[in-house]
Amino acid sequence: MLSNFKYVHFPCLPESLILETYESILKNPNHFSIQNNCYRLYDTNKNLKNFVEDFIPRPTAISIHVIQGSLPIHVDIERTESYNYIIETGGDNVMTCFYQDKILIEQHKIEPRKWHWLNVSTAHNVRGIEKSKSRIALTVTP
Repeated sequence: MLSNFKYVHFPCLPESLILETYESILKNPNHFSIQNNCYRLYDTNKNLKNFVEDFIPRPTAISIHVIQGSLPIHVDIERTESYNYIIETGGDNVMTCFYQDKILIEQHKIEPRKWHWLNVSTAHNVRGIEKSKSRIALTVTP
């Protein structure tokens, strides 16, 4: 069985761009909302886009997502794969889970500050985010 997750060897975000990620969350409007704002999506700035475009040519979308609470099992709309860079995990026991017919088939505790690839056409969710924390990541649609 092929995995729905793997780490990829892209450059880590420098601290200055991580700070700009937080600024983008504060300055930009949320473009997506489900279940009482448990998932929010924000635009990135030009510096973040330029950085990513150095190793992912012509991405379809580069955004910042913030997850709080429980994210329902879902399949992404309008994309089949994504590259993510987790800045904040949302807690010590957060798992990215994949399902087939609502049965857990794969789960991963993804390390922060490492790029990874996800098959988002497989049903998935994130669980275990602590109530007082958020999962913050840069997400790229190739």
